[in-house]
Amino acid sequence: MKADRLRKWLIGALALVTIVFMCTLVMLLRPFGKSPDIAPLLPAESPDPRFSPPPPSADRHPDLEAMYLPQDLTFTNMAGAKVSLPDLEGSVKVLYFFTSYCPYCKEALTSATAFARAVQETEGAVFYLVDRLDDQRETRRDGIAYYQEQNLPFPLLFDERRAMFDQLELDIVPTALFFDEQNRLVSYVVGNQLTPQVLKAHLGFAKEGGEAQTLLSVRSRLMGQDGSIASRYDMEPREVLCESQGLMMEYAVKAKDKALFDVAYHYIAAFSSDVGLLPWRITGQTPATLNATLDDLRIVNALLDAELAWGGYQSQADALAEALLRRCAPERQLRDFYAWDQNRAAQTLALCYVDVRTLARLSKRHTGWKTVYDNAVQLLLGGYISDDFPLYYPAYDYEAEAYTGTELNMAEAAFTLLQLARLDALPAATHAFLLESLKGPGLYARYHTDGNVMEEFTYESTAVYALLVLAAQELQDPELERLARGRMERMRILDVGTPFCGAYGLKTGDALYAFDQLTALLAWQAVFPQDPA
Repeated sequence: MKADRLRKWLIGALALVTIVFMCTLVMLLRPFGKSPDIAPLLPAESPDPRFSPPPPSADRHPDLEAMYLPQDLTFTNMAGAKVSLPDLEGSVKVLYFFTSYCPYCKEALTSATAFARAVQETEGAVFYLVDRLDDQRETRRDGIAYYQEQNLPFPLLFDERRAMFDQLELDIVPTALFFDEQNRLVSYVVGNQLTPQVLKAHLGFAKEGGEAQTLLSVRSRLMGQDGSIASRYDMEPREVLCESQGLMMEYAVKAKDKALFDVAYHYIAAFSSDVGLLPWRITGQTPATLNATLDDLRIVNALLDAELAWGGYQSQADALAEALLRRCAPERQLRDFYAWDQNRAAQTLALCYVDVRTLARLSKRHTGWKTVYDNAVQLLLGGYISDDFPLYYPAYDYEAEAYTGTELNMAEAAFTLLQLARLDALPAATHAFLLESLKGPGLYARYHTDGNVMEEFTYESTAVYALLVLAAQELQDPELERLARGRMERMRILDVGTPFCGAYGLKTGDALYAFDQLTALLAWQAVFPQDPA
């Protein structure tokens, strides 16, 4: 009996020792740096060539509500004195949060010399290392020892008890934050994605601003010397949309750039049809045989603005408006298009085509347009889907006398919401839906009208967020504006190592669409109305 008990005790003890040994071995072999507050390499970009991928996790980004606002941040320096963000030198400031034990921070900082060179090449820029202290795993002594050992060429600050890190709702180190001259947080790089090329691009963005970089991207990659704007980069045959020309005209008149306005307008005007309308698309040198009513209304509005700014555009605006009234508003009902090769107007009206700004303007000049305006606005306001999914139907069918469409293109929906914002008629439920979506997963490219996301369209669009920035400006809603612009800027390429730096899309250039670039350009111009640098 004693022998059996001894044998069982020995077997149990051996098993316990084996378990302890295996657990210890697992701990020893576990890769260092897998702590949730240390950043691994972020995933590669989405294979979807149309849009920049959504972020891998909302947690990996700073609080969007803090974006584009001056920040009240306080640190301590190596002497132990408190310093605030406005007290720091530099018209452009980089705060690089790190810890001495983070392997990804250490790996990135092996490029410190190249980082310093990129900073020196940007006038007024200063790069600050910010050691995130918790007084347990990371102490001031740890940070100073690492800093001196590596002989890092940047000023060192300390974030006591990680107070600023938590205030900004940061999640992982390393994280680099970029601040402009007004101490506004304007961009960031999360994880070990900071290279000298990426650093230089973000510094340029913080110094020059979003409008200048976006305009440069359009003019250098999409716009031809003849004023034509390709609908997509590197597309053959080259396709130009009337939409793009009108958006550029709208921007140019706001930016007081008459030369840019004229070259964009003259290109599309040269393709004016015999009925006085503009083709919605030109492929190569072949124009389409129908217009898009929204595009022509936009150009009328831009011409009227140009008349006020410079003079000399009234007759062109009047002629296009007259052709629209005659062809695209039979019985004073606005239609999507007129096909001059078939001598017929559409039987539908896309709600996003109800350009209330231009229609209201024209209604003051012609009684016929007043009726068109009233009828169109009535259809727009009546297109609300439901409180369960508080957006608007895509279109109204005059023959069926009903709203139509079971699929909602979110870019078109955003245009509809912009028109409602201009009327000050955006429902409270819609406004709440937008805020909730932007604080959460974002808005996807297409939905069913029952509110479910369409399976193949679970990506985000630069243009959707740009249009919501414009809507927020109309609503005078700074929260919605910052959230939308923060989402929009996640789509921007900031890496001088690529030929597409400054554009919205993928680094390969596969997703550079004029619509994204131009709506974003208008969004930036609306937020900071000024002449571009």
